[in-house]
Amino acid sequence: MRTVHEPEPPKASLTNANPIDPATGQPKKGPKLRLLNGSKAGNTPATAADKNPHNAGLSPSDPDYDPSPPNDNIRYTPAHHPVTGQPGFLINYPPDIHFTPFESEIPADQLMRLLRRQLHWAKKESEDLARDIENLEAIRRDEWCKKELTLEGVLEAELARAEAKGLARPSQIRAMRRDVRSNKLAWPKEPWWRQQQLNGDVAKQEAEEEMDVDAELEKREAAANGLLEQAERAEKDQDQDMLAVGALMGLSGAKQT
Repeated sequence: MRTVHEPEPPKASLTNANPIDPATGQPKKGPKLRLLNGSKAGNTPATAADKNPHNAGLSPSDPDYDPSPPNDNIRYTPAHHPVTGQPGFLINYPPDIHFTPFESEIPADQLMRLLRRQLHWAKKESEDLARDIENLEAIRRDEWCKKELTLEGVLEAELARAEAKGLARPSQIRAMRRDVRSNKLAWPKEPWWRQQQLNGDVAKQEAEEEMDVDAELEKREAAANGLLEQAERAEKDQDQDMLAVGALMGLSGAKQT
């Protein structure tokens, strides 16, 4: 048999903002509020942003004020495994830290070893890139000097040929002299137009210059092949390191199972 109970009358302590005092029958007075016009800095509690040493002497309205992010630390939230139901913790990383699903699932000690190896690889790759940049910068400077030297040599050679064989009018000769503007760059071998006038052996000089160009091309190809071999060796070393880390992870997984 079901019994129906009448609802109890609402209590004054639940309906009124201030509960009624049973001794006097009057509502109790709430706590007094004290209004302060401009509180002192010593009475204001320090926030997390105020503890930042970079904010010393700055106010929140200052453009250089840098508040600390709310989630700048790793947080561990109590949770249970979705399959086994075992109690544990849910790890929440800061927004600037990102892990792959594989890295998030492996144990902490293996993750630490993997991160150390990744840091070692990154440093090694950074050093290799720095050396490559230095080599490429040296090659770029050398090529720029040779380009300027070639341009200056062509202009001087054309001027010397025109003056020796009378291939240009005086006005053209003057214009060519204005265009040369020789910087007197250092040549490995003093060119013929700086030593003496054209003596009819132009074909021999051109053949020697072509031979010098071929030798320079061979030198550049050898340097490029050396850089490629270094890159291949670095890639093989990185692959071996990855295989070693994978083997260690496989052994640790087998021990856990």
